[in-house]
Amino acid sequence: RPIGRIFPEAVLWSREYYAAVAERVDQVTVRMYDTGIPFSWAYSAIVGWLTPRVWQAMAEGQAELLIGVPTHRDEGGGFSAGAETLESALTGIAYAIPRDGDAPPQLGLAIHAYGTTDDADWATWRRYWLGLPAE
Repeated sequence: RPIGRIFPEAVLWSREYYAAVAERVDQVTVRMYDTGIPFSWAYSAIVGWLTPRVWQAMAEGQAELLIGVPTHRDEGGGFSAGAETLESALTGIAYAIPRDGDAPPQLGLAIHAYGTTDDADWATWRRYWLGLPAE
């Protein structure tokens, strides 16, 4: 609730809702952009805070969880291009993954939008998500 008061666009459905959905579907994608959060550090923190709450709520179901991360740069509609970057999103998700490196087996990422993902974004993806050199 406090997050919703500070950043009204950053809304999380209830744990019960995610659990009910996970019991009925094979895959859930949660869009972690268009939050209206204007600061990169705050956006990373919110993504890092929300990600494990969603996967823990879905733990009983068999659904794969995809976290939607941004590569588009169009301002408006709650999107802040300066804060909501692929690097900021992946930084938040990295903080959410347990220290032993074992993310839940059903956790994946969904890039939005593929058509706007440039070489720099792919280098960020390789470095932050795959742990590979940026090339």
